[in-house]
Amino acid sequence: MRLFIGLPIPADHVDALWPLQDGVPGADWTDPEDHHLTLVFLGEVAPDRVRDLGRALDAVRFAPFDLAMAGLGHFPPRGKPRTLWAGVQPCDALQRLQAKVARTCAGLGIPLEVRQFLPHVTLARLRDSPPHRVAQWLGGHVGFSSPPWTVDQFVLYRSSRQPGVQHYDPLHRVWAAGCGGVAYEFGPDGD
Repeated sequence: MRLFIGLPIPADHVDALWPLQDGVPGADWTDPEDHHLTLVFLGEVAPDRVRDLGRALDAVRFAPFDLAMAGLGHFPPRGKPRTLWAGVQPCDALQRLQAKVARTCAGLGIPLEVRQFLPHVTLARLRDSPPHRVAQWLGGHVGFSSPPWTVDQFVLYRSSRQPGVQHYDPLHRVWAAGCGGVAYEFGPDGD
């Protein structure tokens, strides 16, 4: 199964993204329920490894911290845009959490992407969107930011494609110190 580890975006902050999701022809806007910030992309992982992965992630300790979205952009930064995103304000606690999660996954022998961690929330995937329209969209939303929210968990997600739509199912939650909740929402096979 295709997996990644990320931070869910609280519903009231997802609402702040709605006004951004218009004005770019050829944009496949992310379903608001699926907005997240990816910490580590794992790719294909055997279903029988999910439980061990969840246990290993439970050992990652972190304190709750505040995070806020700030700025918009696209990937790649040069050339034809393929992805629109909302960035986040610099946050040392986020960088430390991402490094801990990546080390934990690497310690299990899961190969990780070798690229710099650029924290962002994907807003849309682009299909033949005219670059000048992307530039207009960016210009129309200069200064975008959100109020901060408290990051109190991270989630192991399964990524699946359903008739033309990407969807993300939470498999396991890890809570920050002093926070609590249910760890497994679904079994290791997503049942």
